[in-house]
Amino acid sequence: MRIHRFVIGAALLLSGSSAFGAEWLKIASPNFELFTTASEKKGREAILYFEQMRALFLRLRPAPLVGFLPVRLIAFQNEKEYKPFRMNEFADAYYLSGDTRDYIVMGDISADHYPMAVHEYSHLIVKHAGLKLPRWLDEGWADVTSTIQQQRSKIVIGSLMSGRVSTLNRAPWMSVEALTAVDYDSPEYNERDKAGIFYAQSWLLTHMLYLSNEYSPKFAAFLAKLVAVNSSVIAFHDVYGKSLADVEKDLRSYMRGGSVNVVIFDAKMEKTSERLVAHPASDLEAGLMQADLLTNLRKRDEAKEIYERLAKENPENWEVERGLAYIAWRSGNREEAKRHFGRAVELGAMDGQAYFDYAKLLQGSKANDALMTTVLLKAVELRPDLDEARLLLGFHYYNTQDCRGAIEHLGKVKNVAPDRTASYAQVLAYCQLELGNRPPLKVVKEYTAPAGPASNTVGNK
Repeated sequence: MRIHRFVIGAALLLSGSSAFGAEWLKIASPNFELFTTASEKKGREAILYFEQMRALFLRLRPAPLVGFLPVRLIAFQNEKEYKPFRMNEFADAYYLSGDTRDYIVMGDISADHYPMAVHEYSHLIVKHAGLKLPRWLDEGWADVTSTIQQQRSKIVIGSLMSGRVSTLNRAPWMSVEALTAVDYDSPEYNERDKAGIFYAQSWLLTHMLYLSNEYSPKFAAFLAKLVAVNSSVIAFHDVYGKSLADVEKDLRSYMRGGSVNVVIFDAKMEKTSERLVAHPASDLEAGLMQADLLTNLRKRDEAKEIYERLAKENPENWEVERGLAYIAWRSGNREEAKRHFGRAVELGAMDGQAYFDYAKLLQGSKANDALMTTVLLKAVELRPDLDEARLLLGFHYYNTQDCRGAIEHLGKVKNVAPDRTASYAQVLAYCQLELGNRPPLKVVKEYTAPAGPASNTVGNK
C-alpha cells in the first residue's frame, strides 16, 4: 500500500402516486437481489457495480465477518416513488438490517449516486464484522470508503469529498467532544439543518486518523481500543496520548494543511460475470418486498395492509404468513405472532431465522416442548451458521433432560454471546459429568449478537 497526496484546493468545488403501484424489475446476481423501478440497463449496471464493491470490501474489511444475511438492493427512479420508503427527511440512500435480510435502499439509481450506496454498504460490512462503532466513526469510515475509485490498474481510496469540504468551510464546527458524543437519537444525527456539519466533521476526523502521517500508524490500535472501551476520550488518550481538545486542534490544522493523503492499491476491481437473471417482478414479489421494507421502517400499518391483501390473493404463501408474524410480534401481540409463524411452518417455510424466532415464542410451556424441538432442528438445518439457534437447541435438550442432544448441539456452537458464556459452560460441564465424560471444555469465541425483536430465554432444569 502506498500513500499519495491529494491537494485540497482541487476539491473546493463546490405525495401523489407512489411506488406501491409502480412496475418493478427484479435482477439477481450471485450475492445480491435488486428490485428497481428504473430500466433494466441501469439495474444491470448497478448490481454489477455492487458485486465489484463486495469483492473489494471483503479484502478491506476491518475484522472477520460474523455472518451475512442476504442483501437486497432497492432502487427507485424518482423522488415521488421513493418518498413512501424514506427513512428520514434527508437520507437519499440508507442501510437497514431487517429480520431476515439486509437492505440498501437508493432514492436514485444513477451512477452519480453510487457513492451514497457504497457509503451504506460500508455500514453493512462494519455490522457484520461485529464492530460497534460510535456514530462519528461509523459515518466517517463509510464516507472515506465511499470514495473508492478505479484508476486503470489501481484502486484509490480517500479522495476528497467536495460537498463535505464545502460544509466545513461555511458552517460553524462542533467541538470534538460534542462530535464524539452524538448517538442515534441526537438532533445532530437526525435533523437536516444539524446533520451536515456532523457528517462533514466525522468524515474529516476519520480521514485524518486513517490517512494522515501522524495518526494513521496507530489507527488499527485506536480502533481496537475504541471498540474495547467504548470511549473516545480513553481511546485517544491511551493510543495517541492526546485529549479531545488536542485532537480538535490537530483536526483544524489538518483542514488548513493544503493537502491530504490517499491510499493507492496495486489491484483491480474484480470483473463479475454478467450472467444475471432479470425478469419483471410479480405482484406477489413486489408486494412482499415493499411490505417487508415498510415493516422494518416501522411503518407497520402500511405493511399490514399490503400483507393482508396478499394473504387473500395467496392464501398458501408462507412468506406472507411470516410477514404478518413479525408485524404482530413487533406490535406486542405474541399469540397472533405464534399463530402466523405456525401457519408459515405448516406451509413449508424455508427461512431458518423465522423458525428460530418462532421457537423463542414457544418457550415457557412444557406443552410446546416437542414442537419447539422440531422447530429448532429445522432452524439449524436451514441455517447451520445460526449459533443462537444452535445454542437455544442445546439448552432446550438440557431442559428436557436429554444430555446427549445438548452435548451434540452445544459442541457445534462456534460463537457464544458474552451473557451466555457462563450458562453454556455450566450446561456442557453438567451434561459431560452426567454421561460420565470428563473431556476438556471447548473454548468458543465471544461476540455480541445483533438485537432481535425479542430476547430468547433459557429455563431452569
